[in-house]
Amino acid sequence: EEKKKEKDREDKEKAKEKESDETTLYHVLDLKRGAGEDAIKKGYRKLVLQWHPDKHPKDRDEAEEKIRSINNAYETLGNPIKREGYIQMLDAIERKKKN
Repeated sequence: EEKKKEKDREDKEKAKEKESDETTLYHVLDLKRGAGEDAIKKGYRKLVLQWHPDKHPKDRDEAEEKIRSINNAYETLGNPIKREGYIQMLDAIERKKKN
């Protein structure tokens, strides 16, 4: 019983790590890491129009969640100071994974 709980916990942690790799803020905005300010702004605008809740009346909850994610990503990546801190954090995570 306890071994099963431990295995479940480990599986959840691995899934969370994989999910975090795939959900960087750059990924949310459909951008490659290191994209410039213009590309970030363009990607943001494109996705906001694409996922506007009024365009998805049947899936309004999903659209609102996507918009929140998009806005959160743009809030960080659209600000040069926050973006630099975010890049440093990603670099630190990569270094830790390699060691």
